[in-house]
Amino acid sequence: MKRTAVINVVGLTESLLGEHTPRMAAFRNRGKLAHIKPAFPAVTCTAQSDYVTGTRAHDHGIVANGWYHRELAEVQFWKQSNHLVQRPKIWDELKRLDPQFTCAKLFWWYNMYSTADYSITPRPMYPADGRKVFDIYTWPPGLRYDAKEKLGEFPFPAFWGPAAGISTPQATRDAVSVWIAESAKWTERGRARERIVHDGQDRGDVRWRRETTFTGPGPWHVSGERLLAMWYSLQVLATDDGSVLWEIGYPEPSGGFPRLMGGLANSQLVFVTFTSEASGGD
Repeated sequence: MKRTAVINVVGLTESLLGEHTPRMAAFRNRGKLAHIKPAFPAVTCTAQSDYVTGTRAHDHGIVANGWYHRELAEVQFWKQSNHLVQRPKIWDELKRLDPQFTCAKLFWWYNMYSTADYSITPRPMYPADGRKVFDIYTWPPGLRYDAKEKLGEFPFPAFWGPAAGISTPQATRDAVSVWIAESAKWTERGRARERIVHDGQDRGDVRWRRETTFTGPGPWHVSGERLLAMWYSLQVLATDDGSVLWEIGYPEPSGGFPRLMGGLANSQLVFVTFTSEASGGD
């Protein structure tokens, strides 16, 4: 399948392509130009949901950037769960046609809990003590650690609020655009490593194959094997001879211990806590 990048440039129309946008104009001249019927209302969440589902707001349900919830009796804006978009996405259809198809969904809205293979999106954390901590959400979860280690913290002050689009002591005016572009290139390069995944059938045989994936935790199946968390690594150990079938390592957490990681073992959801002492669990 041909690699394709879809870039959503808000407010871009044909009239803006010219001497002041030489790279985009050159790109247009090398390829083709098509027109689409704009979303209504012409706002971020509705328009992007139109694009990824091929349907309109009366079908996918995203009628605005926010709306009144009768059940809660309040207006809520900028919710992020992909479950709100009530139609299949284009990557779901492509994966049905080609099971080897993969999709990275970076900074499009409704990115949390999406069925895309890889996701990055701004997402503050809200600890129980009432703080709001600027951060990002990723899938697989470990992509967050790798992306921030490579690219630095996401420049939230230049993304939302009065400092967006201007140079301030917190960030340059193009900091967000640069971070998003670099994260896309970084994701495309893969930051890949090998892992071993179960490739057996339901009848119980255990076979293994190597697969390239992003460094970081994610759900995996362990059939009849044992999970072991030790120091900063997680291992899958063979039950027959104790050999390491798969291992993933981490640098020391900057925030200290513990760090929580989840996975599937023997069809049960398990969580492994990284501590300074060895701990086993299956």
